[in-house]
Amino acid sequence: MGVLFSTGKLPEPVIGTCDCGKVKIEFSERPLTVFKCHCTNCYKFRSMKVTGTGAEADVQRTELDTHHPTVGFFRNGMAKVVEGEEFLEYTVTRGALPFCLGFKRAHCKECMTPGLIEYPRDTYTWTMMGGACACYIGYMKQPALKTHDFAGHICYDTATDGAKEVNEHDGKPKFGALSGLLKITVALLFRTGPLYHTSDLSGKKRD
Repeated sequence: MGVLFSTGKLPEPVIGTCDCGKVKIEFSERPLTVFKCHCTNCYKFRSMKVTGTGAEADVQRTELDTHHPTVGFFRNGMAKVVEGEEFLEYTVTRGALPFCLGFKRAHCKECMTPGLIEYPRDTYTWTMMGGACACYIGYMKQPALKTHDFAGHICYDTATDGAKEVNEHDGKPKFGALSGLLKITVALLFRTGPLYHTSDLSGKKRD
């Protein structure tokens, strides 16, 4: 099973931070997969970034609707909080049928950067995801993480019109909820399939 064996240690740990820099996440190993998720559950969670009013809020909503951050999955313990745990607040979410995956998702209370680290919240989810944790690396301050390449899109059937317009010709495979989540599970457990994607976190894909 893919999650039982190392994807390859990074030459040196990579640090990702929230927008304000108070929370630091250390990555010590290559990700199991990197992709973009368009599910309504993630959209609702990410909407906490809309903090402005008036014209500022309109700009933030446009950003929310059109630019979905890349998500990286890492083996258990290979992505961890090394500074600023006291600034994290956790939200418990549960996905829709048929998978109903449950995650404990962290955001920074100071700058509202969501998805800094996410853990499976129950045995069922832990089993489906092989114990892997997730990070919205596309929301991290570091350019190499923010613009990191990715394998494809999942839950594209619920993507916003703005997101579909932006991603229509990006050349990445696009899957609905059921097929996408199955392919993510295959990538995590067996390291194969169209959504298997690992790299050194500089953005360069590793075969």
